Amino acid sequence: MKKVYEISFDGIDYFSITIVFAETAGKAKYQVIGTDGFYDAEFTELGCKRAKWADELVNASQLEIEIAELKHGWYWRLDSGEYIDDDTIPLVEKYGGIDHFVAAFDDSNSNLHYGEDGFYETGLLEADK
Repeated sequence: MKKVYEISFDGIDYFSITIVFAETAGKAKYQVIGTDGFYDAEFTELGCKRAKWADELVNASQLEIEIAELKHGWYWRLDSGEYIDDDTIPLVEKYGGIDHFVAAFDDSNSNLHYGEDGFYETGLLEADK
């Protein structure tokens, strides 16, 4: 039976974390080596702990997994310094996931902005009226 493990890597210039569905902790660690965020990680450099809170996500969509991660204190920091955290959940849901949300934010024609209180949307753009 597969369990959920939280795998982390503290690289020189970044920190990566993900959840993995695997039969053992060792198999979970092997799954991430060489993947995005773990491309230069060695097996012995990876942190691994059980993520029982995610056991219910075995058949979940990527969006459901991302929302659960945000609700459990995870966050993403964009290269430009903005943070996607639990306050951003409604917008992440609206845009259909973190990748779509980030793409919309990066789009210069987007109505997504970032301020002191985090992400927010402005009114409709002329093209949307």
